[in-house]
Amino acid sequence: MKKNLKYSHLITIILFLAISCGSETRFVEEADKVPEISSFNKQSTEEQNEAFRDGLDSQNQADATASITEPDPNIDSRIDIEASPIVASQADNGASENQEKESASNSSESQGSPVSGEGEQNVEANPDSAPTEPTDKVEEANSGLVVEQVLDGLSGGHFDVDSFIDGKRVEHVHEFDDRYMTNGIIMHGNHNFDAGDSGLALDTGGVQQFKIKLINAQLSRGGFLSINDAVYNFENLPDEAQVYSLSPSDDDNIIHLKKLAVSFQLDAIESLNIRPSEPGCVKKDEPGPSNEKRNGAFTVEVLDVDNNIIWELSAYEHRGDCS
Repeated sequence: MKKNLKYSHLITIILFLAISCGSETRFVEEADKVPEISSFNKQSTEEQNEAFRDGLDSQNQADATASITEPDPNIDSRIDIEASPIVASQADNGASENQEKESASNSSESQGSPVSGEGEQNVEANPDSAPTEPTDKVEEANSGLVVEQVLDGLSGGHFDVDSFIDGKRVEHVHEFDDRYMTNGIIMHGNHNFDAGDSGLALDTGGVQQFKIKLINAQLSRGGFLSINDAVYNFENLPDEAQVYSLSPSDDDNIIHLKKLAVSFQLDAIESLNIRPSEPGCVKKDEPGPSNEKRNGAFTVEVLDVDNNIIWELSAYEHRGDCS
């Protein structure tokens, strides 16, 4: 019985050893297979990465070629752009920005933004910015056809203004254009001078009907006389026989005077198109170069119906002497 137990224990030990050895053999075989699998996976991953990089390089080269051979239509074809993806990219970015701006502009218009003129949008003025003059107003003032406010008066100098009643000077304003920042004088209508120079305003002395005459215009070719909506100069003098009145008249032949003004081109001094003189010469009615009245100054005369001078206004560049 003991022998049988002994043999039984021996057999059990042998079986245990046999099973253990078999498991170890399988474990070693499987372990030997692992590096082969890892090696295969590693090799496969490297091949895929290399193929991916090759694909990227090919794609980038194709994009660069396309950006050179097929330029953006928004880019001026006259500009010589180097074959560089960076340059092409910058051009594309610029085109995108332009498209965004156009889109924003269209959106703004569709929302009812106020528009002035065709294709022009009204923009609220910046109170901190320097005042600017509208282009059309500057052009009108430069032509001399109207009296406008200009920042520096006439260029290259200044003009003085004198007014006379019954031949005597009642007002003298030095540097009128610089003082009031304008290119002319409004004597009747909406005056463009203050009460201190009220002597420049038309004064008929109670006379209700009168005539208007422009003299010495040929010596100041940059000067203009405005009577209501009509403008006169050295080539087109007003009708000296026409009668005006300060109030409406039942007589159709009499014109109701609403505005009387003198204006000059902004470059009248620089272009020698305004008569230069000296206040004393104009005041004393010294003769001009060809014996003109008021020393040749650009002068407006207001006369009664019998052609007696009631009121005068003379404007001239303040320079030189009586010659």
